[in-house]
Amino acid sequence: MSRRSSTMFLIFTITIIISFTLQTILNSVISATQNVGLSVTPKPEIDVILTKGQTGTSLTYFERDLREALKALNVDNNYVNISAVDTVLVDSNDADAATIFNTWEKYPNINDSKFQANWQLSGQEIYTTANVHWTGFWNKKAENDSDYTIEFDVENRR
Repeated sequence: MSRRSSTMFLIFTITIIISFTLQTILNSVISATQNVGLSVTPKPEIDVILTKGQTGTSLTYFERDLREALKALNVDNNYVNISAVDTVLVDSNDADAATIFNTWEKYPNINDSKFQANWQLSGQEIYTTANVHWTGFWNKKAENDSDYTIEFDVENRR
């Protein structure tokens, strides 16, 4: 066998060995990735908004007790936000019409004939027969309230 043939044979043999080695490595990498499992457990982020109104229940220890209960469940208190909001229900149907008429501000307070509703009080009813822009009564005690819902009925008498 000539030197050139020996070199070619050696290169051919090394190429085959490298090919089989690479194929074996790739097969083991591919089969290893097929057996990999992945599990993600997110840290819970908890927002609690407690609305409180007139109640006989004491809320003095509510936040402390809730945080302790969540800690017992392995919830990190750094991911817990507790807020409290006061709720108040004002129903003008339950209010005394004379109190509203005599103590609430007539709204808007604009001296213009377009806003002169000429409100009248009769028993438990406040009414107007004037056809003017929107007007009504404003409770100054509610001036700093926010995020509220207003519901009303309009009665058209002819």
